[in-house]
Amino acid sequence: MTIPTLDCAQQGTDPDGFARDLGRACRETGFFLLNNHGVPDAMIAQVFDQAARFFALGEAGKRPLSIATNPHNRKWAYLGSESTDEFSGQTDRQEAFNIGLDLPADDSRVLPPPLRAPVGRVLSGPDPGCACRGPARHRRREILRDHGRRVSARAAERALQHMRAR
Repeated sequence: MTIPTLDCAQQGTDPDGFARDLGRACRETGFFLLNNHGVPDAMIAQVFDQAARFFALGEAGKRPLSIATNPHNRKWAYLGSESTDEFSGQTDRQEAFNIGLDLPADDSRVLPPPLRAPVGRVLSGPDPGCACRGPARHRRREILRDHGRRVSARAAERALQHMRAR
């Protein structure tokens, strides 16, 4: 299988083509690589470093951050805790750490389960915090928040550019 590679610069020159290619990548492979996204390489390296540190912890070190303790589908998704195909009866054979927008509980974009889908933002809600202690906790949260803000800002900027072009 070839992983599709999309170029964010195409949004400015051919927004319909970019949307078409993005849709195809999501439908056919379920994932893609993205170039010219505007997120600095240093920030990406920091996120990967924090991910490697977190996933190197044993289960006992990750358990306080279990996705089972958060109604917004955020935190550590342990092996077998998620299923990308709800009809197969199979669970995913992977770990993940889901992140999202840190919004207050009373924000109109945050809805409690089961009302949140499809209207509510599943990965948005109050920051789930971290039961772990020490400087690593604060550094990890800082890096992930900065990354989330940067990616969200770039996405909003691109969407505005697309709307202005129409």
